[in-house]
Amino acid sequence: MRPTILLDEPVLGMDVYLRDQGWIIKTVREVLGSGKSDDKIIEIAKSNKFVLVTTDRKLVKRCKLLNIEVFELGVEIFAEAVNRQLSKAYPA
Repeated sequence: MRPTILLDEPVLGMDVYLRDQGWIIKTVREVLGSGKSDDKIIEIAKSNKFVLVTTDRKLVKRCKLLNIEVFELGVEIFAEAVNRQLSKAYPA
């Protein structure tokens, strides 16, 4: 069974796409409101066994220390996706 994914505020906008792909998505904004602290995000992720998706490296490190499943979306991941799409459109 797929877990529920909790999207941090910096990755908002991909919630619709991921829902269309069949994922159960919650956003930090939906669950906690805007501008909540990392402590609150950690608390809600841990208590609900959500998988957190964030761009915040500090938050990723804290989640890993607390055994909360987390995925970091750094600039490298976005750059790889852009490169793939550009390479398809404009092959060498």
